[in-house]
Amino acid sequence: MKPSTGICGCWEVKYGGERTVEEMKEKKHKKKKRKRWMIPVILLGLLAALLLAAGNIQIREMSVTGNDFYTSEEIRDMLFDTPLKRNSIYCYLNSRFGEQQTIPFIERYQIEFNSLSSVEVIIYEKNIIGYIEYMGSNMFFDRDGMIVESSSRIIEGVPLVSGLEMDHVVLYRKLPVERQDIFEEILNLTQLFERHGVPAERIYFDKNYNAQIDIGGIAVRLGENENMDLKIAELKNILPELEGLSGTLYLEDYQENAVNTTYVFKVKHEEEEP
Repeated sequence: MKPSTGICGCWEVKYGGERTVEEMKEKKHKKKKRKRWMIPVILLGLLAALLLAAGNIQIREMSVTGNDFYTSEEIRDMLFDTPLKRNSIYCYLNSRFGEQQTIPFIERYQIEFNSLSSVEVIIYEKNIIGYIEYMGSNMFFDRDGMIVESSSRIIEGVPLVSGLEMDHVVLYRKLPVERQDIFEEILNLTQLFERHGVPAERIYFDKNYNAQIDIGGIAVRLGENENMDLKIAELKNILPELEGLSGTLYLEDYQENAVNTTYVFKVKHEEEEP
């Protein structure tokens, strides 16, 4: 039986058109289904493009602050030694969520981005005041006498400390010395060296804890821990007169209020080494 047709104004309406409606619904369903799988494909494509672009963004400029034990070039070579580590996106994510690289003498570091291709590395070094020699290694310690690093390096400005008696040394443990307050004296001396520009290479303590420091070929007897600031200041003034000489300068009898100050200096062949 043929479907009937009715006229309503200028519109022609077909009756019995159930098949046409089903076809339209199916076509609409296919379009929705197509859209559903096209959206993830587009998103994946955009993500791939972003990753490709991100892979080409490299750190090209770097500044370093807070570094005394290493040069800026050494820091750069340790932290950015591969193309992956120089990738800006990887570096940012790793610095925020990854574990920091272990670097001798460095407590921690911080990487701040100035731009996608420029970073500032802020170094926080371990608070080292001296080192001792033990079983072929240099054992560096902090202001509390804690051994914080073992290395074969010698660091400029960090003096060798000798004369302290101990039967063992353990990394990340305090040095087992009789007088724990000796580390306060060592800290005070190292701060005075820095303040007055005195390049002491070694601090030696005798059995009574009298101090002696070595500067090149000159040994300076400082004696007890009294008037050390004034002794080191006086030493700074004397050192230019001793340039090129080897021997011992005796400052242990320094007197603050002396009118005429004279100090004994013995050349090396006239003395005995401590």
